[in-house]
This record gives sequence, structure tokens and C-alpha cells, in this order.
Amino acid sequence: MDLSESGSHYLANYYLLEQTREEVHRFLEGIAKDFSALVEEHLKLKSDGLLEFSLYVQKGGGYVEFGIKMRPDVVAPPEMKDWKYSIIYRDAMRTQNLSSSTEARVYGWTPKALSRQKDQVERVAKVLELQRMPYDEVTVDLVDSPVDEVVDAIARLFVGYYDDYVRIIQELLKEAP
Repeated sequence: MDLSESGSHYLANYYLLEQTREEVHRFLEGIAKDFSALVEEHLKLKSDGLLEFSLYVQKGGGYVEFGIKMRPDVVAPPEMKDWKYSIIYRDAMRTQNLSSSTEARVYGWTPKALSRQKDQVERVAKVLELQRMPYDEVTVDLVDSPVDEVVDAIARLFVGYYDDYVRIIQELLKEAP
């Protein structure tokens, strides 16, 4: 079996490339851990009384998900009790759907099985004239600013998605019979 030209180049620089790869993984994992810790702390302090959240940070980085659902003690229509909304972060370690490997995606997500929820959430977001729709994707560059600014920017995005979702749920509860 022969190596391609790029394979030969990789092998010739194997140790340097592996060391660099490990450095990049530590960098990306640090961003994921740092911003998720900021968001988690903020949401715990905020406690809106309507929603509860769970946090999943992929070991090694690249993927963070804040799952959000109705608190069990909230009086709400039965269909809303099962609603699920997630705010997700993915970088080059966990997705190839980026225009550049130096970017990350942040977006809202609801399982397809809850399409009625998604329709209702989008409808109310339009009524409230939110600047960003709850399922829009925002791309963040991870290397054009100092890392603490990048972490803060991603944390602000997550909190913004959360705050918008709270406003939508509040509005939907006002509409409920």
C-alpha cells in the first residue's frame, strides 16, 4: 500500500501535527467548559420559576447542550409539560457543517416529534418581534478575539436564547385557557 502525497507529508510531520492537534483540542475543550460554566452559574442565579435546565458537556469538548423543559410544579396546559427545547453549541470537533474550522455554531433545537411546539414557539417569537428566532443558527469565530471575549460572547448568546424562550413560554401561558 502506497501513501498519497498528503499522507507522506503528514507522516513526515506526524509528531508536530499530533502535538498541535492536542493543543487545539485542549483549546476547544476549554472554551466549551468555560462558557458552559458561566451560563450554568447565571441560570442558577436567575431562576425564573418556569423552566428547569440540564447541562451536557461532551468530554473532550466540541459539543454543549443546555436542555430546557417546564418545571413539574408549573401550572401549564398538558401539552406544554412535555415540551423540550435545547440550546446547542458545536465546533469543528463535532460537526463539519461550518464554513470555517475556526468557527462554532450556536442554535436552538426541538425534537422533530414536537413539531407543534416548534410551530407555537416560532409563532409567538414573531408576535413578540424577537430580534433572533429561537431556532436560528449563530456562527461565532473562535480565534479572532481573545479567548475570554469569545467565551463571554458565547455565554451571552446562550443566555439570550434562554431569555427569549422564557418570554415565549410566558406569553404562551397567558394565551392558555
